[in-house]
Amino acid sequence: MERFWSKVDIKNKNDCWNWIGAIDTNGYGAFKYMGKKINSHRFAWFLENDYFSEINICHICDNRLCCNPNHLFEGTGKDNMQDAKNKNRLATSKNKKHGFFIHPEKVARGENSGKHILTNENVIKIKFLLKNTNYKHKEIGKIFGVARSTISCIAINRNWKSIK
Repeated sequence: MERFWSKVDIKNKNDCWNWIGAIDTNGYGAFKYMGKKINSHRFAWFLENDYFSEINICHICDNRLCCNPNHLFEGTGKDNMQDAKNKNRLATSKNKKHGFFIHPEKVARGENSGKHILTNENVIKIKFLLKNTNYKHKEIGKIFGVARSTISCIAINRNWKSIK
């Protein structure tokens, strides 16, 4: 317990108690307990309630680093999504407050995306073929090893918008 709480910035009972230890790739506090990594807020729940929950531990404060037991509640995935919806936190085109819309420059796109198959050079060639030949999207997709739908998205400027 001492090792865990030494990594939490404890304030008054109504404030967020932020995790100051290691953070995982999803932005949650990461704590090792009996050789296993556990999210810090889940461990805080365990310490407060004497059991590990089989379902989600959600934050009423929407702060992934918060370990204040007063800010945590058990909920299903559906409960968590409903909570996010009620707080207007879902990433939708109607919700411009969500981080995806506030900081679009932080979203990996094109060659910076870890999932990219095409390169900027490929996309330039694809756009040339779309504009100057009678190749069908499926045929261009076969040439570059991608699906017809990928070529269609490039054609309507839905994907790879930065490449002119």
